Amino acid sequence: MKIRVAAVQIRPQLTVSLTVIRELFETALDSGAEIIAFPEHFFLFPKDKTSFIKQAKEESEMLKETLIEWATEYQVGIIGGTIPTFDSPLGEETSDEDNPKSAAKSPKSKSSSKPTSKSVEKPHSAKPYNETFFITPDGEVGAQYQKIHLFDQGKHPESDYFQPGSKPAIAELESEEDKTKLGFATCYDLRFPELFRYYYHQNVEIFALPSAFTQKTGRAHWDILTRARAVENQAYVIAPNLWGDVDSELTLHGHTRIIDPWGRVIAERPSGDGVIWADLDITALRHLRAEFKLKPRIDASKQFRLAQDSTHQPQKAHDKPKKK
Repeated sequence: MKIRVAAVQIRPQLTVSLTVIRELFETALDSGAEIIAFPEHFFLFPKDKTSFIKQAKEESEMLKETLIEWATEYQVGIIGGTIPTFDSPLGEETSDEDNPKSAAKSPKSKSSSKPTSKSVEKPHSAKPYNETFFITPDGEVGAQYQKIHLFDQGKHPESDYFQPGSKPAIAELESEEDKTKLGFATCYDLRFPELFRYYYHQNVEIFALPSAFTQKTGRAHWDILTRARAVENQAYVIAPNLWGDVDSELTLHGHTRIIDPWGRVIAERPSGDGVIWADLDITALRHLRAEFKLKPRIDASKQFRLAQDSTHQPQKAHDKPKKK
């Protein structure tokens, strides 16, 4: 099974305009991609809090509807970068706390993730979630992931603009030959390997990582972290990133990339608006996982805890072990 994916790189937009987004989308279509991924904040960068939340309320649903139309018209799956949203994911059930995932079928079939009688919507908040989502070629909004780890660093903490999500999300991708799973994370989530390890234990084989990584941290950590998440979980990583100046104090790193399960960067764009693409060989990935098994198999659903035994005390450097 092979899936051709494309990742879009774009300069941060401070006002909503679909012109450049549409041009890059068409370039991605020309590559023959079955799935097209956009970066975090690809249609509106959160710079001014008041105007951002106002525009988010006005424009977010319009953008999502536009992407649904594009997916349906061109029969392509779309990873919708991130958009601000004020509601909990579709199909979220209160009785499914221990298995937090949303399922969606792609690229060839309809989504199975739809609102049910158990679906619960959280009340509108003053702050939106930073949400990425997957749209199938049939126009179904399937898996929806709301960014868990917010980037509260620097002069503009992300929690000034957003509230954090709480659950992972998984989409099921189907072709005529086979199916695979796609797990979601966003930008700063990259620094928290337990999220990716959870996906590994759910047999996820592709990670989608829409990002707005800054140039300062990107130069130091983007390469090593994206490749590490691929290697330690034997998974493909699709990492579309914003590039260029937001203002005189903030520049975004670019280097949109696709990485294979061996940690090789198989497509990359260092800077400039544009599109990269690559074929993900899921059959080869499964051969790797079968032949090069990762041990120990850590259960990421359980957090590491220090021993609670009050009778056990750390041994001091000068103490000798007591004989029993």
